[in-house]
Amino acid sequence: MNVAVLLITYVYAFLVRLYPRNFRADFEEEMRTVFADAVAEAAGRGGASLASVCWREVRDWPRVLLSEYWLNVRMCHRGMAVHKTDEGLGTPSCSASRRNDVFENERIGKWRIDNPRRALAAALPPLLFSLGIALSWQVIGVPWYTAPPWRLIAGVVVGLAPAAVIAIGGLIALVRRLPDWGYVWVGAAMMGLALLLKTLAEERAEVGAFLISPVADIIVMLVVLLAGLVVLSVAALRGWPQAGLMSIGLAATLGLSLFYAVAIPPFYRRDVALLAVPLGLLVAALTYVYARGSDLARIAVLVGIELVNVGIAWAADRVWQDWLLARGQPSPLLPLLVLLTGALLAGPLLGLLGRPLRGVLRRAWG
Repeated sequence: MNVAVLLITYVYAFLVRLYPRNFRADFEEEMRTVFADAVAEAAGRGGASLASVCWREVRDWPRVLLSEYWLNVRMCHRGMAVHKTDEGLGTPSCSASRRNDVFENERIGKWRIDNPRRALAAALPPLLFSLGIALSWQVIGVPWYTAPPWRLIAGVVVGLAPAAVIAIGGLIALVRRLPDWGYVWVGAAMMGLALLLKTLAEERAEVGAFLISPVADIIVMLVVLLAGLVVLSVAALRGWPQAGLMSIGLAATLGLSLFYAVAIPPFYRRDVALLAVPLGLLVAALTYVYARGSDLARIAVLVGIELVNVGIAWAADRVWQDWLLARGQPSPLLPLLVLLTGALLAGPLLGLLGRPLRGVLRRAWG
């Protein structure tokens, strides 16, 4: 239960970071302290009490978050009115810090990453993730149950090191409030966390156990899902190209992870897993073009990444097919394609749907 309390408080701290900067300056420390105390006390009473505390916070959090951002909009609008009435003697239209809470790094008109180095940094996560998957099983070299301990350890380290770099990069991007280069890192880190929790849950389920407890496992999964949706929505408020970069991180990580699924038991297709490297490099190159190109180029890139993911899913399905047929199980190809396509299009679609809201907020800010 201590692990559950620690994880839940970390997730809550991340959620608090999404409030406007001026709100956090006044209330962040108090909110985190009060929540940590409430969770610790509820954990002592059992899983149901802990679930109740977490549900109360998750239920109210989106409403409070949106109301605080709306309050900032109204404050900035009033500041502009005073400024115009008093001919410059009143409050300026809006402080840069408050305006940046929602639209930080947004450019009026066509958005792109002008700096080539930042664009290259934005494109790195797919390549790093693919290297970790491909090299891990090449280091192990044999079925895991016949490998000597040192090779197992080396393979795990080689596989986890790039994932850890992506996780740290995503965290840094969140702390810096989503700079241009950080969208893909955050998307890749969020999908990596979801895949890690899924893998751990499946491993524990095989021995009839849970990560923490049945209730706590569900709570953690829901909180992670909600946090990911909120971060994607924040990116969408800045524009569909920015949200598209985050979706590329989500979809590329999910697609490339299928190479891990063909290398593990009972398939052991390390030769197929090696394809992760050139395809990861291809996705990274397409991401660079997306970051530096026009809107038309971005649409072409999204189509290209979708085709890459379709090819990966088809190749993985070929590897799994005989094993599935022997057990009378259906092919997962169609659900995989739906999931991959949804992950890739979620950001751009949210960005386009959020365009009217951005227009309202810009008019409010002038």
